Amino acid sequence: MTLPIYPSSLSLSQIQGEFVGGSNPISLSEYYAGGTYVSAGTLGGLNGGSVAIPSSGALRIGNFHGASARRDQLVTLTGSGSYTVPSWVVKMDIVVIGGGGAGGSAYWRGQNDGGGGGGAGGVVYLANQTGYAGGTYSYSVGGGGAGTNLAQGAKGGNTVFYVYTAKGGGGGGGMPGYSPNNPQYYVTITPNPKRPKTTKQVLTSDYNNYDGLPGGSGGGGNAYYGSGHAGVGTAGQGNNGGDGSGRPYGSRGDGYNGGGGGAGGAGLNNWTAHYSYGTGYTGGIGSSYTWYSYSSGGYVGPGGVGGGGGAGSGFGVFEFSPDAGIYAYPGYGGGNGAPMYVSSGNAGSAYTGGGGGGGSGILDFGSYGAAGGSGAVYLFMKDY
Repeated sequence: MTLPIYPSSLSLSQIQGEFVGGSNPISLSEYYAGGTYVSAGTLGGLNGGSVAIPSSGALRIGNFHGASARRDQLVTLTGSGSYTVPSWVVKMDIVVIGGGGAGGSAYWRGQNDGGGGGGAGGVVYLANQTGYAGGTYSYSVGGGGAGTNLAQGAKGGNTVFYVYTAKGGGGGGGMPGYSPNNPQYYVTITPNPKRPKTTKQVLTSDYNNYDGLPGGSGGGGNAYYGSGHAGVGTAGQGNNGGDGSGRPYGSRGDGYNGGGGGAGGAGLNNWTAHYSYGTGYTGGIGSSYTWYSYSSGGYVGPGGVGGGGGAGSGFGVFEFSPDAGIYAYPGYGGGNGAPMYVSSGNAGSAYTGGGGGGGSGILDFGSYGAAGGSGAVYLFMKDY
């Protein structure tokens, strides 16, 4: 509610009511801009409310003609349940993030492959949405995919808020073979009219375990002899993972094949960029979400989210002095890929949808792909 415009009368009690707080008896000095009750940058004044209320020095009742309190609030939703939007909300920014996919493991005694980085959870962003005030909305936040040994990374869970769904990230490619995390495809055989009992479904194809899985953002392919293909991301939510293919036999598999970022670039392919000791080959970067809060006088929000996991390191069978310190950096919230001689990459961060890091390809007992980070729903609500 806006305070009266000059020349209408204005009282201290009206100022106190508008800005919701203050002592009694009322002291005007409590209402400097940038203080406890009045947000920095709030406008008022005798000329129609177009001059900033002072933050220090002389302060008069006339400074508050036409002023209106700016109220905002950031809410983070995790788990599942329902949320009622306060009645004062005019507009709301909505960020829905799926759970990140797990990184893939590397080939047992393979030495020349790195596990693919997990794909980031998909990101759905809607700015300045109206009509939500007073309504109650259900939500369910997806968990990160579980890390596994000697297998393809598991997909992250979908996150749902109201009618909006952000898909979980795809798991990173693992060691060769087939995995229980793979989606399976069937075809139905058309029955013979004279023998209807012959109707059946037959498995016709499956993702190889060293391929990244599709999701909000796709998982990165394993570097196994250049065979691991990138998982495909969901349009409008994420990007493809990096492709593990293209690496000639006997050459490095040093972590180019990270997962895609939720709203940033795709993961790098295995043979795309140069390598050097200890520097990063990254999953897709993701995006950053922050808002200026008049209520708190600073920026709020999760920051960077939806980044792909880094791929695990590996080296070629003809290389006798590998760079053991090389590992792959992730995008926002994703986990580092494992450097050589290390069992597992790092897990994705909670509430970011970051993909898990891939395992390295140097261990005799195989390596682990790290878990993806859980998703979240962020609501930035405002009355302006």
